[in-house]
Amino acid sequence: PALTACGGDADRVVVTDADSGSELTVSSGDEVEVRLESNPSTGYSWQLDTRTIDSFADVRSSDYEATGDDDRVGSAGTEVFIIEITGRGAGVLRLEYLRPFDELPIPERIVEYIIRADGAPWPPDDS
Repeated sequence: PALTACGGDADRVVVTDADSGSELTVSSGDEVEVRLESNPSTGYSWQLDTRTIDSFADVRSSDYEATGDDDRVGSAGTEVFIIEITGRGAGVLRLEYLRPFDELPIPERIVEYIIRADGAPWPPDDS
């Protein structure tokens, strides 16, 4: 499936784990908001892998939102990442749900989004 930012000056595409595998078509100045269920009390958190998009995108923020009125310790919530598109390019935004303190961190879950900014080809042209 393809998701596209639309309307206004600075657009925002919002994606969740259900959108993993989607191709996001965006423009410079747009934002990608990634919202993923998380429960930090288990030691797990989402880790960003931005290596293939570093040349055209910047992580602006990473926050945790508790779910609803549930303030109990151990309650699940949502990790929210805002990525700003700064130029033309294409790559894969990958997030891994893991315990970073483990000796050999093995992701429990992985989500990936193909990001195409300003009409860049996918797969990227390596020339």
